[in-house]
Parts: sequence; C-alpha cells; structure tokens
Amino acid sequence: IFVPAGANPVKVARTRRWGARVEEVPGGVEAALAAAADYAARGGRLLVHPFDDPAVVAGQGTIGLELLDQVPDLGTVLVGVGGGGLLGGVAAALRARRPGVRVIGVQSVLAPAFAASLRAGRRLSVAGDAGLPGASARARVVPVIPGSRPSGRPAPTRPAAAAARTIADGIAVSEPGALTFALATRLVDEVVTVDEAAFWEAMVLLRRTGLAVEPAGAAPVAALLRHGGLAQGPTVAILSGGNIDPGVASRVKSMAAVAIEDAGGLRTTA
Repeated sequence: IFVPAGANPVKVARTRRWGARVEEVPGGVEAALAAAADYAARGGRLLVHPFDDPAVVAGQGTIGLELLDQVPDLGTVLVGVGGGGLLGGVAAALRARRPGVRVIGVQSVLAPAFAASLRAGRRLSVAGDAGLPGASARARVVPVIPGSRPSGRPAPTRPAAAAARTIADGIAVSEPGALTFALATRLVDEVVTVDEAAFWEAMVLLRRTGLAVEPAGAAPVAALLRHGGLAQGPTVAILSGGNIDPGVASRVKSMAAVAIEDAGGLRTTA
C-alpha cells in the first residue's frame, strides 16, 4: 500500500496492523499513486485505485442503499469528497432509486479541485501555494487534458499542492478521478467548500455527542455549520472516517471541554 510521506500516522499504523506493507512516498497523493502504478506494472500486479475504479465506487455506493433503507424519505445527503469515489458511488445508488434526493459534496477551501472542476466543466488540478499560511484561499488550478495519460495510470508527480496542507488529509486530493468526475457531473447537485476552522468546529461538536471523527469525515457537518440552507428535508451527513492523528485528537478534546452547547444553531443526537 502506497501512501504520501507524512500521512496520518494512525492510518499508517492501523494499516500495518492488518499485515500490510506500507510504502511512504514523498510528493503527495499523486506521487503515491504513480509509485503504486509503477510497482504494479513492473510485477504484473493488480493496481487497486483508492477512488477511480468502478468496483471501488460501487462498493462505496452501498452506503447510499443503506441510507434509503434507514431513511425512506431522505431529502439531502452530504458527502466529503477528495478524489470522488464515495461521492460518485453514493450519488449513483441514490439516483437509481430516489432521483429526487439532493447530493452535496464537501471539500476544504484549500483543496478545492472537485468544486473548481465542476464549476469549470472540466477536470482541473490544484497547484501552487494556496495552502500556505497567508496565501489566498483561492487555489491556482491547471487543466487536466483528456487523454494525456494511459487509462488508469496516475499523472506524473507534481510540485507540492494546496491539497497537501489542509487538516482534512483524507480528502486532500489535488485532482478528481476521471470516472468519478464523470459521475459527479451527471449525478451530483453541487460541491461546496469550507474553511479550515469549520473542520475543527465540526470535530468538536461531534466529540460532544460522543463521536470521534477525523477532519475529512467531519466535512459534511462542517458544511452544515457554514452553509445555511443545505439541509433540505431529512438530511444525512456521512461521517466517513475515525482515524484521528493524536495531536488533532488532543486539540479537539481541549476545545470540546470549553465549547458552547449550541454550535451555530446545529444540534445533534448520537
């Protein structure tokens, strides 16, 4: 399993605990994908892409089916999005059974490749220093040229991107997948972005209900805190990860100890 150097140590440790060999690759998500593809090609091995793969998308889409079983009158679903596997899968499942359900993706403002791509109508790649302290929140983007790479092979390593600097490392992907972007273009209502402080506020709120959720997993709740009107009808926020870095967990615990009871008017039940 290939991961970016500096990846969440909790995720890496838990992966190794299952017996996997973990290779840490400098240069971000794209560099790790390129290293994995090269390793697979040299040994005739199967590359399992983390999001841009039909089977992976279909597997994640089963969450959408479960939601409809549990919330028959579902109105809106919010999903954290990086490369788009979870978003595309959930959207495909919901559209097949309940076309009227609104599907909203959520990204960090420092890693907005999916949101920017949907607005532009073509796949874009986040680049530059938008994630550096003091930099503009609007990331510089460059177009991804269709057909510029072999099918299923990641792009060459790029310079460190804004996506690498958001606290939400689980959705810090600087380019949408080809398959997932095509699905989102047809099936997703919109992708919104949230500031970094919103992730902290969301994690604190969730901790106060007894839920330990990593920054990327808390993205949907962060969106509810920042964007009024997203919740239309019975609304589900998918909490998609609990691998919290010890430093992040410690800060969230401290913040939760002094947090006010009502965060932005949003109340939760666990």
